[in-house]
Order: sequence, then C-alpha cells, then structure tokens
Amino acid sequence: MSAAAKGRTVPPRNLLRASGAAASLGGVLWTAKVVLDPNDAPPWPNDPFDALFFLVPLLLAAGLFGFFTIYKERLKGLGQSGFTQGIVGLGLLAGGFFGAYTLGEEPILRAASFGFFILAFGLVLLGYAAITEDVLPRWNWLPIALGAVAPLGILIGSEAWIRIVISVFFGVGWVLFGVLVWRGAEETKN
Repeated sequence: MSAAAKGRTVPPRNLLRASGAAASLGGVLWTAKVVLDPNDAPPWPNDPFDALFFLVPLLLAAGLFGFFTIYKERLKGLGQSGFTQGIVGLGLLAGGFFGAYTLGEEPILRAASFGFFILAFGLVLLGYAAITEDVLPRWNWLPIALGAVAPLGILIGSEAWIRIVISVFFGVGWVLFGVLVWRGAEETKN
C-alpha cells in the first residue's frame, strides 16, 4: 500500500531531487571553503564566505531530510533515531556557525563542535540501519562513513593538512550522498 493510499502525503519528486541537489551543493561549498581558505579560524568573519557558511549545514540537512523521506518505510527504529540526531546535529552546527559569525564568540563554536558529534552519531545509526535494510545497494556504507569522518577533524585537527584532508573527504562524501538522494528520488513513484 502506498503512502498516499494510507493517507500520508508524499513530497513531489522534484522536491526530493532538490534535497539531493542541496546536499551536493552543501558538500561542494564545504570542500571549497576548506580548500580555498585552509587557514581560516575564529575570530570570524575573516572573509565574505564566513558570513554565509552557516547555510551549508542547512543544505546538508535538506539532503538528509530527502534521504529519510525516500527510505523512511525501510528505516525504522535506529534509522529514525539516526535521522533525528543528524538533523539536531546539523542544526547545532548551523547555529554555532551563525552565532560565531554574528556574535564573534568562541564559546558558541563549541555548540558547533557538539553538533558535529551528534551528527556523527546520528549518521552512524542511520548508516547501520541502511546496511541492515540494504537501502543503498553498493553504497550502504556511505552514511556510516560520513559519521565516522565527521568528528575526526575535531579530534585530530591539530595538524592543518590532516584537517584539510578529512574535511575534503567529508564534503565529497556529502556530494555523493546528494547524488544518491537524487537517484533515490528518481525511483520514487509520483
């Protein structure tokens, strides 16, 4: 029985595609920020891109929302928990970036760091659910890999080149995640 027949509305396919495009754009912007401005550190803003960087986690959240919307029938329990924690983590990340930009306070960046850890844990749960339900054949490992990479930049980030490499992997992973959401939207019936 389809979701529409059960009385639930299914977002239009174009909206789901847009969420995949948003995740890919967020991944590209994340990677561009790290590659083009590798020595960027608080106090912000150091450049015009810092003013809008809080939008990147919101783009990633749109992609995560699209992914969960497409596969929510198969992602029960841990998948739902992982999705919720991922959205909360991305919200803290966006809030931390926005607060650091507008208020210029270093402690607000700690909210962003905490958001990374919540996001990482949520992605690991979502990835485990994707693996057990075989949601993304051949790509089941991607959400769990994103969850594993997310906190490494904070934990091992004292070396600049390591932080750059980890951040590039994180951004490229989100680009790929967005492409998978786009492909998943193509397979939905609408």
